[in-house]
Amino acid sequence: YNANPDSMEKAIDFYNNIEWQGRKIAILGSMLELGKKSLEEHKKVCCLISKTKTNVVFLMGGEMLDGFCAFAKTNGMNDVDISQLNTLHFKSNEIEYFLYKDDEMERLKVDVKAKVKQDDFLLLKASHGLHFEQLEDVLVLSK
Repeated sequence: YNANPDSMEKAIDFYNNIEWQGRKIAILGSMLELGKKSLEEHKKVCCLISKTKTNVVFLMGGEMLDGFCAFAKTNGMNDVDISQLNTLHFKSNEIEYFLYKDDEMERLKVDVKAKVKQDDFLLLKASHGLHFEQLEDVLVLSK
């Protein structure tokens, strides 16, 4: 329902320690209302998720994107350019990344629906203000 640096770190740690035969996919959104520490905390989240046994990472929200850019620059991904966000889908260290601005929920839904398969293990975590509940209709499998 909500996200802060501590809960995000614990969720990522839990996600990473789950043994899973299929793919692991993280869908992470901004942690809102962090004030001056926002950039550093979002950069830390990006660093943490990059060190996990994950296959695909979806990142959404302005704060998360700023943190990702800061993370990318300090980790040799100098070609990451948020101004080119509409084409920002790339692979680094075997992790496939997809990045979305705050107002791109519909694009995120399309990409999640196309990418997520039945046996994937998912981590969804974001502040409630990002409205990740809107992903429910593309994640619930019909019987």
